[in-house]
Amino acid sequence: MTHTMRSILMMRSHPVIGPVLRQLDAWPHWPLARQALEDLPAHQLFDSATHGAGHTERVILLGAVCAMDQGFDARDTWYTAQACTYHDVGRRDDWEDSGHSRRSARLLPSLADVRGDDLALLQAAIHAHSGPDDEAACLRVYAPQDEARCRRVMRALQDADRLDRVRLGDLNPSYLNARSSIRRIPLARALFRAYLGSV
Repeated sequence: MTHTMRSILMMRSHPVIGPVLRQLDAWPHWPLARQALEDLPAHQLFDSATHGAGHTERVILLGAVCAMDQGFDARDTWYTAQACTYHDVGRRDDWEDSGHSRRSARLLPSLADVRGDDLALLQAAIHAHSGPDDEAACLRVYAPQDEARCRRVMRALQDADRLDRVRLGDLNPSYLNARSSIRRIPLARALFRAYLGSV
C-alpha cells in the first residue's frame, strides 16, 4: 500500500470518505480487500500516473465498496479485490490500448499465486473489464465453473474501474452496472481529490 492510500484510509473526519470508511470497518469482508491494498504488487503494475498504483489502489477500494453495497460474500469479495489488483498489469499505453485487458488476463498466472478455477474466474473477469470482448465471450474462453459468481465479479470490477474515470473527467453514469455504484460517484470524486492532495 502506498503512503497516500494509507493516509486516505485514516480520513475519518472527511465528510464523504469518513462515513464510507466507517461502513467498511463494520463490514466483515473488508479485511479481504484491505489485505489486497496492503499486498499491492507495485513493481508489477503499469508505471503511469494515469493507470498505475494510484488508479489501482482506488479501484481496489471502490471495488470493496461495490462488493459491500451488493452484499457480496467473502469469496466474491476476495475475487473482486484480486481482479481489481491485476486488471491493468498488461497495459502498454495510457490511452489507446484495446488489448490490455486480454494481456492482463494472460499475464495473471505468472504474477499471482492462483490456479485452477480461481485462475479461470479471475482471468475471465479481468479480460471482460475493458475492450472488444464481452462477458459471454470471456466466459467461453476461460470457462469458470461458477458463471454467476464470475459475472458478479466482472461487473463489480467494471464499476470500480469506471468510477475512477472521474480522474479523466469522462465518467458516464449510464455505463455503471449497479444503481448502488451510481450513488458512489461522489465517493470516487472525493477519493481522487484526496489522492491528488496527498501526493
